[in-house]
Amino acid sequence: MLTLRVLKFGDVVFHIGIQSFLYQLGFRDRLRTALQLVPSSSHLLQFLIQLCRDIYGNSSLVSSHGTTPPFQGPSPKSISAKGTDHEHPGRGWNIACGPVFVIKIGVLAIFQAQKESIIVATHVHLGKSDVSVHPVGLGTNAVGGHNIYPNMLDEEQGKEVVRTALDNGMNLLDTAYIYGPERSEELIGEVMSEYPREEIVLATKGAHRFVGNDMVMDNSPAFLKQAVEESLRRLKTDYIDLYYIHFPDEKTPKDEAVGALKELKDEGKIRAIGVSNFSIEQLKEANKDGYVDVLQSEYNLLHREAEQNLLPYTAENNITFIPYFPLVSGLLAGKYDENTRFTDLRAKNPDFQGERFKQNLAKVDELKEMAKAKGEEVADLVLAWYLTRPSLDVIIPGAKRPEQVKSNLRAAEISLSEEEIKGIDQIFS
Repeated sequence: MLTLRVLKFGDVVFHIGIQSFLYQLGFRDRLRTALQLVPSSSHLLQFLIQLCRDIYGNSSLVSSHGTTPPFQGPSPKSISAKGTDHEHPGRGWNIACGPVFVIKIGVLAIFQAQKESIIVATHVHLGKSDVSVHPVGLGTNAVGGHNIYPNMLDEEQGKEVVRTALDNGMNLLDTAYIYGPERSEELIGEVMSEYPREEIVLATKGAHRFVGNDMVMDNSPAFLKQAVEESLRRLKTDYIDLYYIHFPDEKTPKDEAVGALKELKDEGKIRAIGVSNFSIEQLKEANKDGYVDVLQSEYNLLHREAEQNLLPYTAENNITFIPYFPLVSGLLAGKYDENTRFTDLRAKNPDFQGERFKQNLAKVDELKEMAKAKGEEVADLVLAWYLTRPSLDVIIPGAKRPEQVKSNLRAAEISLSEEEIKGIDQIFS
């Protein structure tokens, strides 16, 4: 499901939801680009209706709350509406467009400002759930993840990264028990207390269990329910928007593990169900009853194994695919050269060693040329490319500094041509 939020300062704020299991990429890009050029709410409605007609040859606008669409001129003949009161939240209009598109336009609030402009931010729904997120979220393993980044000890800076994300339109925060362990959840909970809870989409994960000094994976229903309760306490909230089984164990039937999360969802403790690092066989077993909303797995331009079966399956089953390590720890951001040396986890990663590292850098150099020609940053070009993949509607690049958060947001605004998409594909094929 695709959602666009359009803000017109000096007039009203419109919330536009486009629901479709079969929406076409060309339609989405065309709509996203054109909305930035629409000068007023009246023109916005007219544009959407005309766009539907261009593609499907028909459209209709029906009032859902007895309100009148705010047209400056005569309404198109395809519109039927009643009443005149459209100043209250929740009022709206439905544009039926072809067999698979339904566009709902609802007046959310009235803003006063001297300058009029329209700001467009695309929101997507996670799988079959009603959880809506900006397509660029924040991966927070560097926020309190001292076991992952031992040199990242400035917790206040980590909290400022989270604040910057929320202040600039991101609403998805992705954390996990094992980041720290526990400390990332605690820091995010502290920042969340500074913001309205309903404006934040919180994702966390569990499966790790200590047995003495050893770490084991546990997907048993009893352990998962305990893990959720403990995460709720650390995060200082009474619900989690998206809860993942972080890693599969070797014993628990995966549909039983997901069934435990479904019970928690029915209780209101979580809103959407995710699994992470599952093979295609484990994913199919986990989704036996159709409860899985999100799969998080490694996927980037250097590691594209998910294209073989995971991405096709998620696309066919209305499961949102969220990749981790999208920038390969900065490698695909064009930050390094052959003289760069690493002292953290990258020092043992084959992507950063020897001849393979040199080959990766050569590919990134080709990306740099494309990015330069387009006037974009390499990292933003890469992230924008991911959003063209089937079922991959959300990315969660990490950030260690506030300015990185702002840069990552640019990816949602970049429109790539078919030639550019194929060009990036070929560099890394």
